[in-house]
Amino acid sequence: MTQINLLPWRAIQRKRREKNFYIALGICTALIVGVITLINFYINDLISYQNQRNNYLQEEINKSTKVVGEVNKLDKEKEKILTYMEIIQQLQVSRPLIVQIFSKVGQSIPDGMYLESMERKNHTITLIGLSESDSRISTFIHHLDDSSLFEKTQLKGVEKIEKDQNIVRKQFILDTTEKWLGSTLKEK
Repeated sequence: MTQINLLPWRAIQRKRREKNFYIALGICTALIVGVITLINFYINDLISYQNQRNNYLQEEINKSTKVVGEVNKLDKEKEKILTYMEIIQQLQVSRPLIVQIFSKVGQSIPDGMYLESMERKNHTITLIGLSESDSRISTFIHHLDDSSLFEKTQLKGVEKIEKDQNIVRKQFILDTTEKWLGSTLKEK
């Protein structure tokens, strides 16, 4: 019988399988390294793109912050201008008021009474005058209270004063508040 030696064939086949295994292993390793490198490039590109977007957004936020600061400055200036306009409007409204006050006070003074001084601070008017009797002072106060220009008329004091030839007069001090100007400004 003939003998066949199968050992070299198996060794050759084993070497070929081993060679194919190492080739496949090398190809897989190269593919994995290539895929990982591509993924790394892709992720770095995404990070770079997001950083660019973040920088752009930060620049726009800085621009917006400057614009908001300018708008706030303009709002403050607007408030100042509106305040000035309101003051000017109050002055325009109160311009004829002094004439009306003098006219109304002059109409309200009864006979036997006269004023020595009249002082205006803010919206309060202080009147100092002389009268022949208490009833004339009372009448004067009622006339002022009935007026559309004054409110809260208060008598501060009455003092007897003797003048020449034993004439007794009463000096009075009273305060009143301007009603007309206050109500007009409050309505606006």
